[in-house]
Amino acid sequence: MKKIYSVLVFILSLHLLMSTDCSGFHEEDIEVVPNKIKISLDNSKVYHVNDTITIYGRVSVKGFNVVSKDSVKMEGNPLFMISASKLLKNQSAYNLKYSLDKFKIISKDFQIDNYVNCPNSMLYNSATEDTGSKLFRYEVKLIPQETGDFLIYFDDTFSLQNIIKKQNILQSYPISDTNPMVWEACGNSSVKANLAEGDVFIEVK
Repeated sequence: MKKIYSVLVFILSLHLLMSTDCSGFHEEDIEVVPNKIKISLDNSKVYHVNDTITIYGRVSVKGFNVVSKDSVKMEGNPLFMISASKLLKNQSAYNLKYSLDKFKIISKDFQIDNYVNCPNSMLYNSATEDTGSKLFRYEVKLIPQETGDFLIYFDDTFSLQNIIKKQNILQSYPISDTNPMVWEACGNSSVKANLAEGDVFIEVK
């Protein structure tokens, strides 16, 4: 998951190069790069079952056109994609499991999808355009249905706005692997990772 955005950028860049000829760029060659989605989340407290964890996102309706070197209106809203996992103790091989099913989710337009054969792993959300402020806005409410420590991951398409990440929580979930985070395998797939800037840990008591 943490590589998806980089792969997409590479593919789009490759497409741009392949579609260029000596006569210059054509209309179909235009590539618009969105700004990072700014994320706000109150993680200064301990949540409880049936509390509401609200994630707010906002991003300009304009992106950067790499051909004209100008700011232009986006044709569609940038992809909002997060994952949620529960931390697990007393498992030597892994300490995380994708767990969007442990939350009641409230959002205007969202979809839950699999990642590497793991269900309840990815949440995709569409934006609402705020024409007055010229922003795309996102709002996702996660309502935990059980106690535990959870990880919400935001990839590098996001910019976290002074969010308390509580990454020290991970120290309470040691495993034998050289990577500090390993997800329970789904079929033949296994996901491992080091701590990243977009890792935010949530406490639910």
